[in-house]
Amino acid sequence: MPWMTRWPGSFPVFFDTASGARFTDVDGLEYVDLCLGDTGAMTGHALPEVAEAVVAQSRRGITTMLPSTDAAWVGEELARRFGLPQWQLAMTATDANRFVLRYARKLTGRPRIAVMDWCYHGTVDETLAILGADGDVVSRPGAMGPPVDVGVTTAVVPFNDPEALDRRLAQGDVAALLMEPALTNIGIVLPDEGYLDQVREITRRHGVLWIIDETPRSAPARRVHRCLGLEPDFVTMGKPIGGGVPVAAYGASQEVADRLNVHMLGPEIDVAGVGGTLTGNALALASVRATLSNALRAEDFAVAIPLAERFTAGVAGSSSGPACRGTCSGWAAARSTGSAHRRATAPTRPQPSTRTWTPSCTCGRSTAASCSRRSTTWRSSPRTTPRRTSICTRRCSGRPWPR
Repeated sequence: MPWMTRWPGSFPVFFDTASGARFTDVDGLEYVDLCLGDTGAMTGHALPEVAEAVVAQSRRGITTMLPSTDAAWVGEELARRFGLPQWQLAMTATDANRFVLRYARKLTGRPRIAVMDWCYHGTVDETLAILGADGDVVSRPGAMGPPVDVGVTTAVVPFNDPEALDRRLAQGDVAALLMEPALTNIGIVLPDEGYLDQVREITRRHGVLWIIDETPRSAPARRVHRCLGLEPDFVTMGKPIGGGVPVAAYGASQEVADRLNVHMLGPEIDVAGVGGTLTGNALALASVRATLSNALRAEDFAVAIPLAERFTAGVAGSSSGPACRGTCSGWAAARSTGSAHRRATAPTRPQPSTRTWTPSCTCGRSTAASCSRRSTTWRSSPRTTPRRTSICTRRCSGRPWPR
Protein backbone atom coordinates (compact mmCIF):
# COMPACT_ATOMS: atom_id res chain seq x y z
CA MET A 1 0.00 0.00 0.00
CA PRO A 2 2.54 2.67 -1.03
CA TRP A 3 -0.16 5.36 -1.24
CA MET A 4 -0.60 5.18 2.54
CA THR A 5 2.55 7.26 2.92
CA ARG A 6 0.43 10.21 1.72
CA TRP A 7 -2.39 9.62 4.16
CA PRO A 8 -3.21 12.87 6.02
CA GLY A 9 -2.72 12.93 9.76
CA SER A 10 -0.17 11.33 12.02
CA PHE A 11 -1.43 7.74 11.77
CA PRO A 12 -3.20 5.47 9.25
CA VAL A 13 -6.80 4.39 9.75
CA PHE A 14 -7.22 0.62 9.95
CA PHE A 15 -10.70 -0.49 8.94
CA ASP A 16 -12.56 -3.32 10.62
CA THR A 17 -15.82 -3.63 8.66
CA ALA A 18 -17.32 -1.90 5.64
CA SER A 19 -20.87 -1.91 4.35
CA GLY A 20 -22.61 0.26 1.79
CA ALA A 21 -21.04 3.71 1.83
CA ARG A 22 -19.63 3.47 5.35
CA PHE A 23 -16.83 1.70 7.16
CA THR A 24 -15.86 1.28 10.79
CA ASP A 25 -12.27 1.40 11.99
CA VAL A 26 -10.65 -0.81 14.61
CA ASP A 27 -11.46 1.80 17.27
CA GLY A 28 -15.17 1.54 16.53
CA LEU A 29 -15.45 4.90 14.75
CA GLU A 30 -17.73 4.99 11.70
CA TYR A 31 -16.91 6.93 8.53
CA VAL A 32 -18.87 8.03 5.50
CA ASP A 33 -16.63 6.74 2.71
CA LEU A 34 -16.55 9.03 -0.32
CA CYS A 35 -13.59 7.13 -1.77
CA LEU A 36 -15.13 3.64 -2.02
CA GLY A 37 -11.80 1.99 -2.63
CA ASP A 38 -11.02 4.51 -5.38
CA THR A 39 -14.05 3.04 -7.24
CA GLY A 40 -13.11 -0.56 -6.47
CA ALA A 41 -16.22 -0.60 -4.28
CA MET A 42 -18.23 1.80 -6.42
CA THR A 43 -21.35 -0.34 -5.90
CA GLY A 44 -20.93 -0.06 -2.13
CA HIS A 45 -18.95 -2.16 0.28
CA ALA A 46 -20.10 -5.75 0.81
CA LEU A 47 -22.98 -5.69 -1.65
CA PRO A 48 -25.00 -8.68 -0.34
CA GLU A 49 -25.59 -10.29 -3.72
CA VAL A 50 -21.90 -10.08 -4.59
CA ALA A 51 -20.86 -11.50 -1.21
CA GLU A 52 -23.29 -14.39 -1.62
CA ALA A 53 -22.10 -15.10 -5.17
CA VAL A 54 -18.45 -15.06 -4.09
CA VAL A 55 -19.09 -17.44 -1.21
CA ALA A 56 -21.12 -19.81 -3.38
CA GLN A 57 -18.55 -19.86 -6.18
CA SER A 58 -15.61 -20.32 -3.82
CA ARG A 59 -17.27 -23.51 -2.59
CA ARG A 60 -17.67 -24.76 -6.18
CA GLY A 61 -14.17 -23.80 -7.29
CA ILE A 62 -12.26 -20.56 -7.71
CA THR A 63 -9.97 -21.03 -10.70
CA THR A 64 -9.46 -23.86 -13.19
CA MET A 65 -8.22 -22.05 -16.34
CA LEU A 66 -11.54 -23.12 -17.90
CA PRO A 67 -14.56 -20.93 -18.65
CA SER A 68 -17.61 -21.04 -16.39
CA THR A 69 -21.18 -20.46 -17.53
CA ASP A 70 -20.88 -16.92 -16.14
CA ALA A 71 -18.38 -16.10 -18.90
CA ALA A 72 -21.02 -16.13 -21.62
CA TRP A 73 -23.42 -14.04 -19.53
CA VAL A 74 -20.76 -11.43 -18.71
CA GLY A 75 -19.63 -11.15 -22.33
CA GLU A 76 -23.19 -10.71 -23.58
CA GLU A 77 -23.99 -8.13 -20.89
CA LEU A 78 -20.89 -6.05 -21.61
CA ALA A 79 -21.68 -6.19 -25.33
CA ARG A 80 -25.24 -5.03 -24.61
CA ARG A 81 -24.07 -2.13 -22.48
CA PHE A 82 -21.24 -0.86 -24.65
CA GLY A 83 -22.10 -1.93 -28.17
CA LEU A 84 -18.79 -3.71 -28.79
CA PRO A 85 -19.43 -7.37 -29.64
CA GLN A 86 -16.20 -9.10 -28.55
CA TRP A 87 -14.85 -9.16 -24.98
CA GLN A 88 -11.88 -10.54 -23.08
CA LEU A 89 -11.01 -10.42 -19.38
CA ALA A 90 -7.99 -9.31 -17.39
CA MET A 91 -7.18 -9.03 -13.70
CA THR A 92 -6.59 -5.25 -13.61
CA ALA A 93 -7.33 -2.30 -15.85
CA THR A 94 -3.57 -1.78 -16.18
CA ASP A 95 -3.36 -5.25 -17.72
CA ALA A 96 -6.34 -4.55 -19.98
CA ASN A 97 -4.66 -1.38 -21.24
CA ARG A 98 -1.33 -3.14 -21.74
CA PHE A 99 -2.98 -5.93 -23.72
CA VAL A 100 -4.88 -3.67 -26.11
CA LEU A 101 -1.80 -1.52 -26.70
CA ARG A 102 0.08 -4.67 -27.62
CA TYR A 103 -2.75 -5.64 -29.99
CA ALA A 104 -2.69 -2.18 -31.56
CA ARG A 105 1.03 -2.29 -32.27
CA LYS A 106 0.64 -5.76 -33.77
CA LEU A 107 -2.26 -4.75 -36.03
CA THR A 108 -0.77 -1.47 -37.25
CA GLY A 109 2.94 -2.28 -37.26
CA ARG A 110 3.61 1.09 -35.63
CA PRO A 111 5.81 1.55 -32.54
CA ARG A 112 4.28 4.42 -30.55
CA ILE A 113 1.12 5.00 -28.59
CA ALA A 114 -0.48 8.38 -27.88
CA VAL A 115 -2.02 9.62 -24.64
CA MET A 116 -3.41 12.86 -23.26
CA ASP A 117 -1.28 15.22 -21.20
CA TRP A 118 -1.72 14.43 -17.48
CA CYS A 119 -3.73 11.31 -18.20
CA TYR A 120 -3.89 8.31 -15.89
CA HIS A 121 -4.11 4.73 -17.14
CA GLY A 122 -2.80 2.74 -14.21
CA THR A 123 0.82 1.64 -14.19
CA VAL A 124 1.25 1.15 -17.94
CA ASP A 125 4.83 2.28 -18.55
CA GLU A 126 4.13 4.06 -21.82
CA THR A 127 1.37 6.19 -20.27
CA LEU A 128 3.42 7.68 -17.43
CA ALA A 129 4.35 10.59 -19.66
CA ILE A 130 3.57 14.29 -19.92
CA LEU A 131 4.57 17.25 -22.06
CA GLY A 132 7.61 19.04 -20.69
CA ALA A 133 8.07 22.79 -20.60
CA ASP A 134 9.61 22.79 -24.08
CA GLY A 135 6.96 20.49 -25.53
CA ASP A 136 9.08 17.32 -25.39
CA VAL A 137 7.64 14.10 -23.96
CA VAL A 138 9.07 13.41 -20.49
CA SER A 139 8.34 11.02 -17.65
CA ARG A 140 5.55 12.02 -15.33
CA PRO A 141 6.92 13.33 -12.01
CA GLY A 142 7.21 10.43 -9.60
CA ALA A 143 7.35 7.68 -12.24
CA MET A 144 9.84 5.21 -10.82
CA GLY A 145 12.45 3.45 -12.94
CA PRO A 146 10.93 3.68 -16.42
CA PRO A 147 12.36 0.78 -18.46
CA VAL A 148 12.48 2.82 -21.66
CA ASP A 149 12.55 6.57 -22.29
CA VAL A 150 8.90 7.57 -22.80
CA GLY A 151 10.07 9.95 -25.49
CA VAL A 152 10.73 6.83 -27.57
CA THR A 153 7.49 4.97 -26.84
CA THR A 154 4.87 7.68 -26.41
CA ALA A 155 3.33 10.73 -28.04
CA VAL A 156 1.53 13.17 -25.73
CA VAL A 157 -1.08 15.71 -26.81
CA PRO A 158 -3.19 18.21 -24.82
CA PHE A 159 -6.79 17.29 -24.09
CA ASN A 160 -9.44 19.25 -26.02
CA ASP A 161 -6.92 20.22 -28.71
CA PRO A 162 -7.92 18.44 -31.94
CA GLU A 163 -5.43 20.45 -34.03
CA ALA A 164 -2.52 19.23 -31.88
CA LEU A 165 -3.82 15.67 -32.13
CA ASP A 166 -4.11 15.91 -35.91
CA ARG A 167 -0.59 17.28 -36.28
CA ARG A 168 0.92 14.56 -34.10
CA LEU A 169 -0.91 11.61 -35.65
CA ALA A 170 -0.02 12.87 -39.13
CA GLN A 171 3.55 11.75 -38.46
CA GLY A 172 2.36 8.19 -39.05
CA ASP A 173 4.15 6.39 -36.21
CA VAL A 174 1.28 6.07 -33.68
CA ALA A 175 -0.53 2.74 -33.38
CA ALA A 176 -3.25 3.76 -30.94
CA LEU A 177 -4.65 6.69 -28.99
CA LEU A 178 -5.48 5.67 -25.42
CA MET A 179 -7.66 8.20 -23.61
CA GLU A 180 -10.50 8.83 -21.22
CA PRO A 181 -13.50 10.65 -22.76
CA ALA A 182 -13.20 13.00 -19.78
CA LEU A 183 -10.08 13.42 -17.66
CA THR A 184 -10.83 12.33 -14.11
CA ASN A 185 -7.59 12.42 -12.14
CA ILE A 186 -6.78 16.15 -12.25
CA GLY A 187 -10.31 17.10 -11.34
CA ILE A 188 -12.97 16.32 -13.93
CA VAL A 189 -12.17 17.92 -17.28
CA LEU A 190 -15.00 17.49 -19.76
CA PRO A 191 -14.56 17.32 -23.52
CA ASP A 192 -15.52 20.40 -25.50
CA GLU A 193 -18.64 20.06 -27.59
CA GLY A 194 -17.82 18.02 -30.67
CA TYR A 195 -14.29 17.17 -29.50
CA LEU A 196 -14.79 13.41 -29.27
CA ASP A 197 -16.34 13.32 -32.73
CA GLN A 198 -13.23 15.10 -34.00
CA VAL A 199 -11.02 12.56 -32.21
CA ARG A 200 -12.82 9.72 -33.94
CA GLU A 201 -12.51 11.35 -37.36
CA ILE A 202 -8.83 12.18 -36.86
CA THR A 203 -7.85 8.72 -35.65
CA ARG A 204 -9.68 7.03 -38.51
CA ARG A 205 -8.12 9.32 -41.08
CA HIS A 206 -4.64 8.51 -39.81
CA GLY A 207 -5.24 4.77 -39.32
CA VAL A 208 -4.86 5.02 -35.53
CA LEU A 209 -6.87 2.70 -33.29
CA TRP A 210 -8.95 4.55 -30.68
CA ILE A 211 -8.96 3.05 -27.19
CA ILE A 212 -11.30 4.48 -24.56
CA ASP A 213 -10.30 3.74 -20.97
CA GLU A 214 -13.48 3.69 -18.91
CA THR A 215 -12.03 2.35 -15.66
CA PRO A 216 -13.10 5.34 -13.48
CA ARG A 217 -16.65 5.09 -14.82
CA SER A 218 -16.94 1.53 -16.17
CA ALA A 219 -20.66 0.80 -15.96
CA PRO A 220 -21.78 4.47 -16.01
CA ALA A 221 -19.86 4.75 -19.26
CA ARG A 222 -22.73 3.05 -21.04
CA ARG A 223 -24.74 6.24 -20.71
CA VAL A 224 -21.84 8.30 -22.01
CA HIS A 225 -21.22 6.05 -25.01
CA ARG A 226 -24.89 5.98 -25.96
CA CYS A 227 -25.45 9.71 -25.45
CA LEU A 228 -22.33 10.79 -27.32
CA GLY A 229 -22.48 8.10 -29.99
CA LEU A 230 -18.87 7.07 -29.42
CA GLU A 231 -17.44 4.40 -31.73
CA PRO A 232 -14.10 3.29 -30.26
CA ASP A 233 -12.05 0.38 -31.56
CA PHE A 234 -11.41 -0.82 -28.01
CA VAL A 235 -12.88 -0.10 -24.59
CA THR A 236 -11.07 -1.01 -21.38
CA MET A 237 -12.51 -1.09 -17.88
CA GLY A 238 -11.61 -2.38 -14.46
CA LYS A 239 -12.44 -2.69 -10.82
CA PRO A 240 -15.97 -1.20 -10.52
CA ILE A 241 -17.55 -4.09 -12.44
CA GLY A 242 -16.32 -6.65 -9.89
CA GLY A 243 -17.95 -5.32 -6.74
CA GLY A 244 -14.60 -5.38 -4.94
CA VAL A 245 -13.13 -8.53 -6.48
CA PRO A 246 -10.09 -7.95 -8.76
CA VAL A 247 -11.19 -8.09 -12.39
CA ALA A 248 -11.03 -6.07 -15.60
CA ALA A 249 -12.32 -6.38 -19.14
CA TYR A 250 -11.72 -5.04 -22.61
CA GLY A 251 -13.95 -5.04 -25.66
CA ALA A 252 -13.22 -4.75 -29.37
CA SER A 253 -15.21 -3.83 -32.44
CA GLN A 254 -16.04 -6.70 -34.75
CA GLU A 255 -13.69 -5.39 -37.43
CA VAL A 256 -10.77 -5.26 -35.01
CA ALA A 257 -11.69 -8.63 -33.46
CA ASP A 258 -11.72 -10.27 -36.88
CA ARG A 259 -8.24 -8.95 -37.59
CA LEU A 260 -7.02 -10.11 -34.19
CA ASN A 261 -8.41 -13.62 -34.55
CA VAL A 262 -5.72 -14.39 -37.10
CA HIS A 263 -3.21 -14.03 -34.28
CA MET A 264 -5.32 -15.03 -31.27
CA LEU A 265 -6.05 -18.46 -32.75
CA GLY A 266 -2.42 -19.15 -33.57
CA PRO A 267 -0.28 -21.81 -31.87
CA GLU A 268 1.86 -19.33 -29.90
CA ILE A 269 -0.87 -17.27 -28.23
CA ASP A 270 0.16 -18.56 -24.79
CA VAL A 271 3.44 -16.63 -25.08
CA ALA A 272 2.02 -13.57 -26.85
CA GLY A 273 2.28 -11.33 -23.79
CA VAL A 274 -1.46 -11.14 -23.11
CA GLY A 275 -3.63 -12.91 -20.55
CA GLY A 276 -2.60 -14.57 -17.31
CA THR A 277 -3.14 -17.67 -15.22
CA LEU A 278 -5.93 -16.16 -13.12
CA THR A 279 -7.52 -14.15 -15.92
CA GLY A 280 -11.19 -14.99 -16.33
CA ASN A 281 -11.27 -17.12 -13.19
CA ALA A 282 -14.64 -18.38 -11.99
CA LEU A 283 -14.65 -16.24 -8.84
CA ALA A 284 -14.12 -13.01 -10.75
CA LEU A 285 -16.79 -13.89 -13.31
CA ALA A 286 -19.29 -14.71 -10.56
CA SER A 287 -18.62 -11.35 -8.91
CA VAL A 288 -19.03 -9.45 -12.20
CA ARG A 289 -22.31 -11.19 -12.94
CA ALA A 290 -23.65 -10.47 -9.46
CA THR A 291 -22.52 -6.83 -9.63
CA LEU A 292 -24.01 -6.08 -13.03
CA SER A 293 -27.22 -7.95 -12.15
CA ASN A 294 -27.86 -6.04 -8.93
CA ALA A 295 -26.14 -2.66 -9.25
CA LEU A 296 -24.99 -0.14 -11.86
CA ARG A 297 -28.34 -0.54 -13.61
CA ALA A 298 -30.61 2.04 -15.22
CA GLU A 299 -32.75 2.28 -12.09
CA ASP A 300 -29.64 2.93 -9.99
CA PHE A 301 -28.49 5.75 -12.25
CA ALA A 302 -31.99 7.24 -12.16
CA VAL A 303 -31.35 7.88 -8.47
CA ALA A 304 -27.58 8.44 -8.46
CA ILE A 305 -27.34 11.08 -11.18
CA PRO A 306 -29.89 13.49 -9.65
CA LEU A 307 -28.18 13.04 -6.28
CA ALA A 308 -24.79 13.79 -7.84
CA GLU A 309 -26.18 16.91 -9.52
CA ARG A 310 -27.71 18.05 -6.25
CA PHE A 311 -24.43 17.45 -4.41
CA THR A 312 -22.46 19.27 -7.13
CA ALA A 313 -24.73 22.29 -7.04
CA GLY A 314 -24.63 22.43 -3.25
CA VAL A 315 -20.86 22.26 -2.99
CA ALA A 316 -20.34 24.75 -5.80
CA GLY A 317 -22.81 27.14 -4.19
CA SER A 318 -21.14 26.99 -0.80
CA SER A 319 -17.53 27.21 -2.00
CA SER A 320 -15.59 30.22 -0.72
CA GLY A 321 -13.14 29.96 -3.63
CA PRO A 322 -13.27 31.83 -6.94
CA ALA A 323 -16.22 31.38 -9.26
CA CYS A 324 -16.37 28.05 -11.01
CA ARG A 325 -15.18 28.23 -14.62
CA GLY A 326 -16.81 25.57 -16.70
CA THR A 327 -19.91 23.53 -16.24
CA CYS A 328 -20.82 21.52 -13.18
CA SER A 329 -21.70 18.10 -14.40
CA GLY A 330 -23.47 14.86 -13.67
CA TRP A 331 -20.20 13.13 -14.58
CA ALA A 332 -19.64 13.26 -10.84
CA ALA A 333 -22.12 10.42 -10.71
CA ALA A 334 -19.38 8.20 -12.09
CA ARG A 335 -17.87 8.34 -8.61
CA SER A 336 -21.13 7.60 -6.82
CA THR A 337 -23.12 5.10 -8.84
CA GLY A 338 -23.35 2.06 -6.66
CA SER A 339 -26.59 0.43 -5.64
CA ALA A 340 -27.90 3.94 -5.19
CA HIS A 341 -31.58 3.13 -5.17
CA ARG A 342 -31.12 0.72 -2.31
CA ARG A 343 -29.00 3.09 -0.27
CA ALA A 344 -31.20 6.10 -1.00
CA THR A 345 -34.17 4.36 0.58
CA ALA A 346 -32.24 2.96 3.55
CA PRO A 347 -33.00 4.30 7.05
CA THR A 348 -30.83 7.11 8.35
CA ARG A 349 -28.02 5.85 10.54
CA PRO A 350 -27.19 7.40 13.91
CA GLN A 351 -24.15 9.61 14.24
CA PRO A 352 -21.20 7.36 15.09
CA SER A 353 -19.32 9.67 17.39
CA THR A 354 -19.34 13.06 19.06
CA ARG A 355 -15.74 13.67 18.00
CA THR A 356 -15.10 16.20 15.25
CA TRP A 357 -13.94 14.76 11.94
CA THR A 358 -13.33 16.92 8.90
CA PRO A 359 -12.96 16.00 5.24
CA SER A 360 -9.50 16.21 3.77
CA CYS A 361 -8.12 15.87 0.30
CA THR A 362 -5.56 13.07 0.28
CA CYS A 363 -3.40 14.94 -2.20
CA GLY A 364 -1.01 17.52 -0.80
CA ARG A 365 -0.43 19.25 -4.13
CA SER A 366 -1.71 22.76 -4.78
CA THR A 367 -2.13 23.04 -8.54
CA ALA A 368 -4.03 21.09 -11.14
CA ALA A 369 -0.88 20.45 -13.14
CA SER A 370 0.90 18.79 -10.22
CA CYS A 371 -2.09 17.06 -8.69
CA SER A 372 -1.85 13.29 -8.34
CA ARG A 373 -4.54 10.76 -9.25
CA ARG A 374 -6.02 11.14 -5.80
CA SER A 375 -6.44 14.90 -6.05
CA THR A 376 -10.21 14.55 -5.99
CA THR A 377 -10.44 11.66 -3.53
CA TRP A 378 -12.05 12.72 -0.27
CA ARG A 379 -12.92 10.84 2.86
CA SER A 380 -13.38 11.68 6.50
CA SER A 381 -10.00 11.84 8.19
CA PRO A 382 -8.85 12.92 11.64
CA ARG A 383 -6.73 15.90 12.63
CA THR A 384 -6.64 17.58 9.26
CA THR A 385 -7.67 20.89 7.80
CA PRO A 386 -10.07 20.62 4.86
CA ARG A 387 -8.98 21.86 1.46
CA ARG A 388 -12.01 23.43 -0.20
CA THR A 389 -12.64 23.07 -3.88
CA SER A 390 -15.56 23.55 -6.21
CA ILE A 391 -16.89 20.34 -7.70
CA CYS A 392 -16.81 21.58 -11.24
CA THR A 393 -15.06 21.32 -14.54
CA ARG A 394 -11.70 23.08 -14.61
CA ARG A 395 -9.09 23.15 -17.30
CA CYS A 396 -5.75 21.63 -16.49
CA SER A 397 -3.96 24.96 -16.70
CA GLY A 398 -1.89 24.99 -13.56
CA ARG A 399 -4.15 27.52 -11.84
CA PRO A 400 -4.20 27.02 -8.08
CA TRP A 401 -7.17 25.17 -6.73
CA PRO A 402 -9.36 27.31 -4.45
CA ARG A 403 -8.42 27.02 -0.80
